[in-house]
Amino acid sequence: MKLRDEAMMVRKRAEAFLTREVMAEGTPERGFANVLRELTYTLLNRLVGLKAMEVRELLFLPPPANPDAPVERTEVVSPIAGQTRSRYLRDFRIAGGNRYKYEEDAEEALFRDALTSAFRYVTRDIRVLFDPDHEHACVWPTQAALLEVFHLINDGLPEDAYRAQDFLGWVYQFFNREEKKRVRDENKGTPRSSYELAVINQFYTPSWVVKALVDNTLGRLWLQMHADSSLRASEPPPLPGERSSDAPVADYLVPRTGEKIRFQQLTETGETQTFKLAREITLIDPACGTMHFGQYAFGLFHSMYLDEIEHAGQEGWPEEPSISDPTEIPAAILENNLFGIDIDPRAIQIASLSLLLTAKEAALRHGSSPQDVKVKRSNLVVANAVDLGEEKLRALVDRLGNHTTGSPELRERLFKTTWDNLQNVGELGSLIQVREGVTRALDNWVDTVARSKGITKVFEQTTGKQLELGSIKANADRARAKQLALERKVLEQEAAMLRRDLLAAVEAAAARVADDPSGRLFAQDTARGLKLARISHR
Repeated sequence: MKLRDEAMMVRKRAEAFLTREVMAEGTPERGFANVLRELTYTLLNRLVGLKAMEVRELLFLPPPANPDAPVERTEVVSPIAGQTRSRYLRDFRIAGGNRYKYEEDAEEALFRDALTSAFRYVTRDIRVLFDPDHEHACVWPTQAALLEVFHLINDGLPEDAYRAQDFLGWVYQFFNREEKKRVRDENKGTPRSSYELAVINQFYTPSWVVKALVDNTLGRLWLQMHADSSLRASEPPPLPGERSSDAPVADYLVPRTGEKIRFQQLTETGETQTFKLAREITLIDPACGTMHFGQYAFGLFHSMYLDEIEHAGQEGWPEEPSISDPTEIPAAILENNLFGIDIDPRAIQIASLSLLLTAKEAALRHGSSPQDVKVKRSNLVVANAVDLGEEKLRALVDRLGNHTTGSPELRERLFKTTWDNLQNVGELGSLIQVREGVTRALDNWVDTVARSKGITKVFEQTTGKQLELGSIKANADRARAKQLALERKVLEQEAAMLRRDLLAAVEAAAARVADDPSGRLFAQDTARGLKLARISHR
């Protein structure tokens, strides 16, 4: 039987996905189980995510009849009272004319096309979960199964459950419960793959533990710099029963004996350093799960940005705040302050959605529109990649062409270094040493180019931590030495630009190669490796 072009592409994508998972898991049976699991969880996370956005009044889509019109608040999953379809499905059916009314597969096509349209628009905010072109979405369930999921989502829980801050974390926890039992029963608790390792080591952290840890790290750091911050708890501190685990006030902070609330930050030579701005402080969770720590830390960071706006120019505060427009704070926190790594792609999906909802709700609470939250860069990454071979590596290098910094040879060396360091990433996660290999490759490139241009090392390591110009070779001229140092600095800046440009170029290449699903998977894995290197460098 000859398949249609669309069906052929679905088959190619599914085959590439299955090949990758078989290589990752070691056996066809476990690889196939992985494919089914990822397809199922991805669609479920998307539908639950849409429902949570609807209940929190955060879902805005253009009307189906006029995709270029301004967006409006709508529902995709939640049905209109007394009806079986949601408002978006109803409007999509009307806009589609006869296609969704009289054809044999009208109802199935309606759900598939309407959901794909909604996913594609929401992808502008959160690509890692809703991208309709991702391999985790290459196959749809039967219409009967999809309707059953809709029924469970709409009728199985009260709407208040979808408003809970840690609701999405509990969804992840619930579906891992049976998997954790299976792994323990089948393997006596010994994981056979990165997926089983993630399942067996997944634990839910209670909110009060999250608050205690973040208050005594991030909260302490900020209060040591700014004793008059709004994060400071009232005196005397509230009793334990009066404290809220969600309030962005560091009232779980435990004072240290003799601790100075404000301290001087000094250099090695004893000079006073400028305190970090709010946008320069980062919280990195190396095993982030659904980013429960990040959700609470978001509130502290938001207060820190507002502190800077309120106190700018005062003693002990910066002359200019990190962000002058409060409506830009939620997006700034996601782009500058919160970083997470996990070996489970499902956790990163939910973590990304949780942080986005947290940011949009913060915008609503502070009087702006959730549509103002425009996130340009995500700092969550899956530490999970499968090497598909040298041929795919060379094809990726060729695909980038001459549109990025650096020679093809350097790009290939960087990619190979990345992949050499990604061995066992599924098991080691954030412990993997990607950054060192990439940095070493770039440093070697700087040295090679410097020598080819006659730029030798200006400073030679002898004793002490810093070198003076007097340690330059005897026949070197001081002015020439400064020039050489400047030229080398330019090369180092070019290397840093190369690291950044390559990540963007690889992600773009992954989006372009729709005709080669395995090539796109390889490009996506390479991009994750480069992103892991960037986040680890923090």
